[in-house]
Amino acid sequence: MGICLNLEKERLMKTAFDNQVMQKILPKLNGNAAKLEEPLKKMLELLDQDYPKSAGKISRMLRALEGQGFTSFIE
Repeated sequence: MGICLNLEKERLMKTAFDNQVMQKILPKLNGNAAKLEEPLKKMLELLDQDYPKSAGKISRMLRALEGQGFTSFIE
């Protein structure tokens, strides 16, 4: 029973962290490729497996950066 509770707690913590990255960190990022390409790629590497909302948004931001040379949180 304790293992199930620990897994649920871990899942809830990851969801909370994912939401905070989306709400507090990513909205502050905007700029050109020279400024953001490397930081966004590193963030994607760190968040890709366990934080799907943040990873998805970062992927979209990287696509905008590649296509337009500029990205921001607002699409």
